[in-house]
Formats: sequence, C-alpha cells, structure tokens
Amino acid sequence: MRRLLCMFCLFCLLGGLAAARDSTGLRLVCDDWAPYEMQDDQGNITGLSHDIVLAVLKRMQIPLAAPVEMLPWKRALALVEAGKADGAFSGVRSREREVFAYFSSEPLVQAPWVVFVRKDDLPQFNQLADLRSRKAGIVNGWSYPDKLRLLFKQGAVSVTSLDPPSNFRNLALGRVDYIVDERRSGLHIMAQNNLQDRLAIANLPAMRDDGLYLLLSKASVSAELAERFDRELKAFKASPEYRTLQSRYGIHE
Repeated sequence: MRRLLCMFCLFCLLGGLAAARDSTGLRLVCDDWAPYEMQDDQGNITGLSHDIVLAVLKRMQIPLAAPVEMLPWKRALALVEAGKADGAFSGVRSREREVFAYFSSEPLVQAPWVVFVRKDDLPQFNQLADLRSRKAGIVNGWSYPDKLRLLFKQGAVSVTSLDPPSNFRNLALGRVDYIVDERRSGLHIMAQNNLQDRLAIANLPAMRDDGLYLLLSKASVSAELAERFDRELKAFKASPEYRTLQSRYGIHE
C-alpha cells in the first residue's frame, strides 16, 4: 500500500511539473552557432533551430519564461543538467547527454559533419588516417564523432576553443591543422570571417551525418512534455511552414 501511495505521489508530482511548465513557460538557452542559432544586427536571436523550436512550442501553446539566452555551449549544458535551464539547442545526441536530457525521436534538422583544413594543406589529407599525426581544433563542451574521439584516445593532440568562430580562426592562423564541424555552420562561419580563400572542406568521408536536437532537462521537465514536443515536432516538419523556414536559411535536406 505504501509503495502504491508513493507511486501515486510521484505521478502527481510529474503531472504538476508538466502543468507548471505549460503555464509559466520554459527557460531555453543556446550557443552562437549559425545558421542554427545566431544574433541579428539588432541583437535578437534567430536561426533555423531557434525558429523551429519556437514554432513547435507555439503549436503546443507553451510560452517562454524569458527570451532565449545565448551562452557558451558547455555552460548551456551545465544549466540543463542542473535543471536551471529547461532546454538547450542545437545539440547532438550522445549516451552521456541522455543521462540528464530528453531527446526527441525526430531531430530539428539533419546535419553532416566534415573536416575543414587550410587550402594549402588539402593534398596532405587523403584519408582519415592522415588525421592521426595532426593537431585538431575542438570546441569546449562539444560531443564529437566517434571516429575523432578514437583518434584522441590513441594520442592525437587537440587545442580547445571557446566557440566555433575562434576554432576556425585558430585553423586559419595555423594553430591547429584541422577541425571537425557541421558542414553548413562551418561554411557560414568561413563566409562571416572572410576565410573562404584560406580554408576548405577536405576530400574525406563525412565524420558523421546525424541530427541536431533540443535537449530537455530531466531535472525540470517531465517526460510527458518531452513526448508532446516530439509529436508536435514531427507534425511541424511535415508542414509547409517547416519548408518555408528551410528556404529562409538556405537549407535543404
């Protein structure tokens, strides 16, 4: 009897949590990672992932408790893990993150990850094995493809940057030999920093091709709300509005 009572109380608590989030709104955070999340000339956050998340929440009739806050990715993840933020985007799915965050079965967008190098060094990168003796540039708090993580376990050297633009600048300045980043974001950063003439995508197989997600905190968001978001996201991606957003940011899967 006591066990049943405890289970009933837990159910009520989770239900109350979901209802509270529905009424008071969610606190969301993101990093600076164009074209998925970025700031416009007026300092407003925009981007494909940003607009998808807000459109889905609007369909769910769930408001934001405050405007989306842009932070370094590692800090954003820490807030989600502690329940001080209800969600963060755009992140890849990993076993480590599944411990503290809900992931939808449907990604916000599909994302190919490739290797960027200096144009002068293109002939030196013909196969993934060529990365072993090279210095990699990585971003603090990111979850990288298994192929790259294996290289690090085998002793490959890396240099950590606070954010993706800094990582690309380090590559252009010769501080690292290559970086692995999402293809569309990398090309956008190169254009924004006038690096198209100095950097290029290596002629190597993609390191991975997977989804970008909204991570919902298990410490502050109920499983029921996460499931609702998943259902509404699937419905939204089948709508003309989703295709309009893709066209706005020049992204087609």
